[in-house]
Parts: sequence; C-alpha cells; structure tokens
Amino acid sequence: MAIPISLSLAPKEITRLLKPIIGILRKIGLRILIYLDDLIIVNQDSQNFIQDWELTLAFADDGVVINWEKPGLQPSRSRKYLKFQFNSQTMTLFLLDLLSCAEKC
Repeated sequence: MAIPISLSLAPKEITRLLKPIIGILRKIGLRILIYLDDLIIVNQDSQNFIQDWELTLAFADDGVVINWEKPGLQPSRSRKYLKFQFNSQTMTLFLLDLLSCAEKC
C-alpha cells in the first residue's frame, strides 16, 4: 500500500498499520518507541538489541519498506529522535531546538 504524503489521513493510517505489530513486540518484551513511521528499539545490551532488531524485521510485512540509508540503524548510546537528543550513558535528554538556540543566541 502506498500513502501519498499530502494525504491528511496518512499519519493516522501509518499508526493504525504499525500499532498491532508494535503491540505484539511489546507483549513479548521489546521496548519500542514509535512516532508515525519512526521507531526506536531500546535495549541495554548491544547483542540483545540486534536480536530485538531482527525480531522486529521478522514481524514487518512484505509491504513495509525500510530506509537503509537513514542514519541510526546501528546500536548507539546517543541518538537524535524527533527534536530530542537522548544519551543513555549520561542519562540525559535535551531538546534540540533549545540547544541550537543557545548556540546561536
């Protein structure tokens, strides 16, 4: 299924399609953050993260297209997601707009 970007119902449809898959993955113990078509898989161990990633891919339907060029497909302790910078090593969360304003102002 293809959803035109300009379609006002596209965000709702994407969420509706992914919600059952994410629900199953969460029930079996995966920690996943979802916003529209962006996902973050959270795991403390990089080896377990890879297993969680492979399990997520196994649940993905043939119709799901993964952007392999998108940055962030490797395990990391620091990640930009939406407008936030998460850092699990320092246990910090920054709002990126405030950081860019502080640097410019």
